[in-house]
Amino acid sequence: MADKYLLFSLEEENSKKLGEVISNPTCKKILSILSEKELSVSEIANELQIPLNTTDYNIKNMLKAGLIEKANKWWSVKGKKIDTYTIANKLIVISPKKSLTSKVKSILPALIIIGFLTIFLANYYSQEKMNNLQNIQDTQISQEALKVASSEMAYNNEEKYTISTPSLISREPWPWFLAGALLTLAILLSLNWKKL
Repeated sequence: MADKYLLFSLEEENSKKLGEVISNPTCKKILSILSEKELSVSEIANELQIPLNTTDYNIKNMLKAGLIEKANKWWSVKGKKIDTYTIANKLIVISPKKSLTSKVKSILPALIIIGFLTIFLANYYSQEKMNNLQNIQDTQISQEALKVASSEMAYNNEEKYTISTPSLISREPWPWFLAGALLTLAILLSLNWKKL
């Protein structure tokens, strides 16, 4: 199903092309003729008394802008395929604001940076966690050796040696970073949504 409207934003290049087409006097004449009936390029050139290449150029520009569309094809006496054109039955909507997709595209780099930093933090702290586990295992082995040595030395039966093991921090910082970054981005977006 074809779109029933043409949506242009003032920031887009297409709106510039539309303005050029609408302001062109030859295009205005062509649109006026096509509003009455379907015509080929040569028929338009004959009716308006303008060169064929000028008519063809303007028809191509109006096709790109979406103001006209191909209607039918027929074959000439010489066996050449000829297109006829008619006005596109569409509403033209010009929006001064950016569309939602362009707003999402504007925050996409920030989301990508947050994602990469989160992955980096997760990998960094998982490597650090593995190093801490190795250190704890080494400490436990050395504690066992100290206990054996202290029992052999037996300085005094009343003294008891206790060696504390370092605690492994089980909390991961990357979820907190991700939540904080997304919350900050959401707050900034809510404050500046109209400016995007």
